[in-house]
Amino acid sequence: MYQKLTVELSELERAIDEAFEFYRNHALSEKRKPDPYLQLTAAKLQQLKDEGEMRPWIPETRHLGDDDITVQVMRAARIGTQPVGTKQQDLQLHFYLSGAELMCPHCKCVSLFIAHVASKERFASPFPRRTEKGQEQVFKIIYRCEGCREMLYTVLIRREGLKQHLCGFAPRREPQASRTVGPAFVGILGKR
Repeated sequence: MYQKLTVELSELERAIDEAFEFYRNHALSEKRKPDPYLQLTAAKLQQLKDEGEMRPWIPETRHLGDDDITVQVMRAARIGTQPVGTKQQDLQLHFYLSGAELMCPHCKCVSLFIAHVASKERFASPFPRRTEKGQEQVFKIIYRCEGCREMLYTVLIRREGLKQHLCGFAPRREPQASRTVGPAFVGILGKR
């Protein structure tokens, strides 16, 4: 997990071009006239990149909670989030939070952590909001160890446009010190 990261959209052009090519071929196979809209121009590509930067991003997780009540509450919370008439620039872009391999102090080994359903909590938040630098958002992501299902890490990320900044990680990760580190430095650099 990096401290600062800018989302790279270099693959966007290739992916869109492949999608357009698929639809053009589909139209030709049905002996229809290809839609001129399905031509990727520099202006359309820039419009799509700008849209990705300006729209609110919504993290999703495949974790559904630990009980039936949580699942039902999360399903109900999504109803009406993008009602008819929502401006295009205000429509949400959903993305899945990937798993992470982290040291689990409870399991005493590197374990798979997945994003918990509580990462989607957005009630009464002042974000997202537009600034001159783009869409500003704050994500609080909760990762849980899938080995012991006890250890939780919370990650705080701030987004401005395509730039993301890791603002916090709790509890603090303790990296393993190499064997060449002297005993005086082990407390500073991590456990042996």
